[in-house]
Amino acid sequence: MDDLISRQAAIDVLKDEWVGVPVYYLCGEDIFEYSKLRIESLPSVQPRKGKWTFFLGTGYGNPYGHFECSLCGDGYGYKTNFCPTCGADMREG
Repeated sequence: MDDLISRQAAIDVLKDEWVGVPVYYLCGEDIFEYSKLRIESLPSVQPRKGKWTFFLGTGYGNPYGHFECSLCGDGYGYKTNFCPTCGADMREG
């Protein structure tokens, strides 16, 4: 599962790494500024919200039934707050 992090948080970490380091250049550009532009150009990721659907029958380690993610369709013998496969937020409410 991928972690969600804000662009600004990534830039702040990058800035902390380069504090006190002499300016290095990559193809004539300051590496920090180049990296900052690369981070800002990344596509945005919106959190996904899904629901567990219960199915009767054997499978996925639960002899009484299993739960499937409404987004990716993968099944598990138990519910979790996030889908282990696609990372969707499965918390209700």
